[in-house]
Amino acid sequence: MTEVRDQSNELWLAAYEGKPTAQVAPGIQETDGQQTQSKGAHREAKKDRFQQKKQVPKIVAPDEMSILIPEGGYAARCDDFTFADFWSSSKLVLEFEISEGRYSGTRLECYYNLSRKKNEAGEFEYVPSKRGAYLRMMRQAFIVAEQSSGDWLSPENLLGKSFRVEVVTVNKNHAREELGSNQYSKIKTNIELLHE
Repeated sequence: MTEVRDQSNELWLAAYEGKPTAQVAPGIQETDGQQTQSKGAHREAKKDRFQQKKQVPKIVAPDEMSILIPEGGYAARCDDFTFADFWSSSKLVLEFEISEGRYSGTRLECYYNLSRKKNEAGEFEYVPSKRGAYLRMMRQAFIVAEQSSGDWLSPENLLGKSFRVEVVTVNKNHAREELGSNQYSKIKTNIELLHE
C-alpha cells in the first residue's frame, strides 16, 4: 500500500519562511519515514505570523487633559462648538474659555442634548427638545426679533459672546460609577448672556 503523507504544515511553514518546499523547515521531525511538525513549532510560527501582520495603533494623550477647578460662577467666552454622539445620544458641545480671575484662560465644555433626525431631503438635522435647556438658553440670550430669523438657533450665534456660567464638578460617569481621582469640571447648561 502506498502511504500518503500530509505535507500541509510542512509546505505552509516552508512557504512562509521563503524556503523551497522540498526543504525541511525547523520544527519538522522524522517519524517512521515521515516528516511531521511539532505542535510547539507550529504554534510559534502562527504567533510570529500574527505579530508581523498586527499593527498596534499608537495611543497619544489628548491635546487637553480633563480639568478640575473650584465650583462657582465665572465669566467665560464661547469660542467654539461641535456636535457629538455619546451613548446613543446626540449632543451639542459648546467650548468656553474662562475670562476672569485666577482661572482665566481655562477651557471648559458645556453639553446640550439634541435629537438627530432626517429631514425631507434626507439630510440630518439637530432638533432641541421643546422644554430642553438649549432652547431655554437661546430664548433668553436673544430678543424676540432675532428669534424670527430661521437660523437663530445656530450655535454660531454664540461665538465670541461672553456669558456668566456656573462650573460644577463631575464625580460620576454615565453608569453612575464614582470617578474618584478622575473627576473633572464642566459648565452647567443654565448659562446667561452678558450684554456688553
